[in-house]
Amino acid sequence: MFDKKLGRNIAVSMLRLILVTAVLVSMLFSSAYAYTDGVDFPDVNQGDWFGDWVYNLAGRGAIAGYPDGTFGPNKSITRGEFIKIAISTVENGSFYVADEGEHWAMGMLRYANEEGIVLKHEIPSTRAGLDQPINRYEMARIMIRINEKLQGEARTSVTDVDKVITDYKNLPQTYRSYVEQAYMKGLLQGDNAGNYNGDKGGTRAEACVMVVRLVDESKRAEVVVEQEEVVTVSEGVEVNAKGQMAVDQAREYIKTAVDTMRVVQKDGKYYLTITLEELPEGHYWQPGYKVLTDKSAYLCSSYSNDLVGAVGYQEWELENVTSDAINGVDDADLSFYLHIRTADERMGSVVWSMHTAWGNQVLEGILDGNNMIDTMQEYDTSKIFEEWK
Repeated sequence: MFDKKLGRNIAVSMLRLILVTAVLVSMLFSSAYAYTDGVDFPDVNQGDWFGDWVYNLAGRGAIAGYPDGTFGPNKSITRGEFIKIAISTVENGSFYVADEGEHWAMGMLRYANEEGIVLKHEIPSTRAGLDQPINRYEMARIMIRINEKLQGEARTSVTDVDKVITDYKNLPQTYRSYVEQAYMKGLLQGDNAGNYNGDKGGTRAEACVMVVRLVDESKRAEVVVEQEEVVTVSEGVEVNAKGQMAVDQAREYIKTAVDTMRVVQKDGKYYLTITLEELPEGHYWQPGYKVLTDKSAYLCSSYSNDLVGAVGYQEWELENVTSDAINGVDDADLSFYLHIRTADERMGSVVWSMHTAWGNQVLEGILDGNNMIDTMQEYDTSKIFEEWK
């Protein structure tokens, strides 16, 4: 016979079990969002400048302290640590674990290599390579590649970036475009004097600030620069004080043209082809090219004024260039530049230059007064130079 009292006791016990389980599950999942739940580092206080940033990432499960319970906010952060923290925070979890006997961050480095976040020659797949302290240049490069390749965020304008980074002229070409983007997006900042100090090692506290800003746009620093005066004229063209097309608009025209550029072979001869869109009135294309041997001897070149104002499909024969000249003793290389000028200003506000020896990069020059500020930009040139062989 069914015992009603026993049945009630079982029902009550089951209800209690369900309630306890629900509370535990709630605590488990809520801790991921309440940044300080269950995390208390004795060397990190909420009043510290880095306190909220550290507890933000700790609450996400992206960072942990040392065995003694401390966090070590001022300690150097290694390449392996930064790669793991940055990627796992953006991707919302750790994955690509290392194989047995490998450095603990090797799996994450492999993932970074596959996604183009870290190129294989940049960080060796060794314990020494991963345990080396990371500098601020490397941090900027990794963040921007994550921002573009994993988060899909578009590049921002870097106009007047040299006015907000005091040591801008000291930025190496290899890292300059990454620092520019990271700075102008508010992912990182310089010291009180405005210096970026990219060759300095990054700290664990700085890494927390950068990574939180990477995933939470509301936490990003506000960048205030004195913008160059821009005037809108006919046909929607924006020009600067010199009457040159403004950088962002000129860059779009140039990129569209370069996307059509090809080196082609026909009957043993080489040709450079490109389609140049018609420009608004008062603005003119200024393309140019040259082919030099490894001894800096000219095989061919365009004269500076010959190609001014070219519009539509263009095909220029690269005279004296043969397959033997490219692959033989001459070891010839082609360089090309493109900008948009006016009748009064021979130089455009932005210039793109390409070279067969540069790989998948273009050199972007931005005119600042009378100075040209150059940075290397990633750009797939493989289709352009596919037949340069």
